Amino acid sequence: MPTRSGRTALLALMCLPLVSLADTAANREIKQVLALAPDAEHGRELFGQCAACHGPDGGGTTDGAIPRIAGQHYRVLVRQVVNFRLGKRWDMRMEGVATSHEVMPELQDIADVANYASELGTDSARGIGDGVHVERTGGAANLTIIPRWSRCGTSTSWPWCSGWAG
Repeated sequence: MPTRSGRTALLALMCLPLVSLADTAANREIKQVLALAPDAEHGRELFGQCAACHGPDGGGTTDGAIPRIAGQHYRVLVRQVVNFRLGKRWDMRMEGVATSHEVMPELQDIADVANYASELGTDSARGIGDGVHVERTGGAANLTIIPRWSRCGTSTSWPWCSGWAG
């Protein structure tokens, strides 16, 4: 009978095809969005949903807990929204926004709002965090979300967002 670690390793190997399928779906959606011509006016209308958290100027919060999306590269915004939409990236504040097909039901919506946010100015210092959530390894930055309760003496953190820029 295999050991517990052996069963875990076997289960992980069996799940690899599912991971590659998810990557394929995400990359396919990203390519489809990038091939679209963004509509700036429609993006401005959709941005109202984003502004509820990221602020009307897309600057995020002063402590960096809600990131600045204003002026972010278009391709990065597209990738992030698609990854949220497909469950490759998770944040409970984004539940029902990027993951909901009600707010942005079409890929065109992603193109429009990402374009609008990328064109916003970046003249404020909001949305720049203190760097405690970023760990540098091998020249690449990996993001690990550390919930507030983990700072109360426990070393537990949420690994779901590790490597968010991937």
